[in-house]
Amino acid sequence: MKSGRLVIALLFVGATSCVSGEATVPQTTSTDAPLVATTVDSAPTTTAAPTTTTSTLPVVTLTLDPAEQRALGPEGSVYVSAVDGSWSTSFTATTPSREVTLAQETAVEATFRHAGSDSEVRWTQTVSADSPMLRQPWRADEQRCTLADPEEPVVVIWQSLGDRASYRAQLDAAPDLVTVVSPIWWFVQADGTVSDVADPGYVADVHERGRAIWPAIAGLDADANHLAFTDPSKRLAIAQQLSERANAIGADGINLDIEGYRDEDAAAFTAFVELLVPMVHEWGGIVSYDVIPRTDMWEVTPPELSFWSTAPQRRELAAAVDCMILMAYDQHNRFRPAGPVAAPDWVVENLQYLLRYADGQNVVLGVPFYGRVWDPDALDAPKAVGVSRLPAPGEVSFDSDFNLEKVVLDDGRFYWNESPEELARRLGLVDEFGLAGWAAWRFGFDSPALWDALDPTD
Repeated sequence: MKSGRLVIALLFVGATSCVSGEATVPQTTSTDAPLVATTVDSAPTTTAAPTTTTSTLPVVTLTLDPAEQRALGPEGSVYVSAVDGSWSTSFTATTPSREVTLAQETAVEATFRHAGSDSEVRWTQTVSADSPMLRQPWRADEQRCTLADPEEPVVVIWQSLGDRASYRAQLDAAPDLVTVVSPIWWFVQADGTVSDVADPGYVADVHERGRAIWPAIAGLDADANHLAFTDPSKRLAIAQQLSERANAIGADGINLDIEGYRDEDAAAFTAFVELLVPMVHEWGGIVSYDVIPRTDMWEVTPPELSFWSTAPQRRELAAAVDCMILMAYDQHNRFRPAGPVAAPDWVVENLQYLLRYADGQNVVLGVPFYGRVWDPDALDAPKAVGVSRLPAPGEVSFDSDFNLEKVVLDDGRFYWNESPEELARRLGLVDEFGLAGWAAWRFGFDSPALWDALDPTD
């Protein structure tokens, strides 16, 4: 080099990072910077390059809470994205955990999806390396659906169309596994009032046999329900009367079998339930609500009756009552011919749908003690028959659409073989999904053969 000329060689060291979808490329840290040789007027010197310091971002394994996992079917997912838009990912039943790179606590939005389409169920929460579980904020581990003895399972059987003597005979014929009976004693009338046929003597009979009793109020007419629950003074009066009557006869709780109210009346009915529950709790009673089935894909027909399934405010009602009883039956009936009362896969889909809104330990699975026999010449009038009394013999084939045997009788009538053994297998869902118990519609469709299948140790 010639004297007086300055030649400086510079080397730049940098670090980059990116965030993309599933994860972020980790950054690195450099503390030993390379040396840069410098020459000034032919006099070599040695100078250290500036030090560059970066941080390593932690890789965090985000995981769906088990309660959220149980609400996912084969076509379900939970889509999660950072609120700032920096990343997103999806969780399924088979991939309930995902790795993401987080610099700090991050606000995320989660949405349940079915077949790629968003549902109404979504929530926002903060996740971090110390708090990586994805869980709806309202979820709790408390079991509210429980009897006086919390070790006893909740097994509810409804009673209808009988008197004290017949109800008592039904209970005496049932095994000890039945822990709660629910006779329908109150009815919402066309003028919005409530009629009462309660029998305090039967309450004493039930208690003498070591069972609990949750008398039911039935409301199956949309117009009557509108009159009863949309008037604030009337719904308060009905709540007070129900609570006082149930307490006076010594009941252990109240069952709400209000099934037919329109979407526009849903908030009014929820307001009624929110009035009733504290009144019943004051004297130590349980409140259960019978919720109509619903799935992402099941079409309730005829369309003008779809409000039976769409109206209930499942999240608000689950928050208010002690037990949500899922009536997982009537998949097919005179409005929806012809098929089984409750195909196994359809039952699971209904249960998963409800578990987006309710904690499993407060859900009771409703099962049908009946099947339907279909006459091809009168599909609008199928006959309900106890599952152990379905007619035979007939031509049997396996229906892969419903995962049930189909039986065609010699006279052309047919049914799907929803047998006692099939119901017994279905009760395995109680343990699989961590439910509070099961319920059945109803006494009168039962038989010794059915009880033998459901309770083989009795």
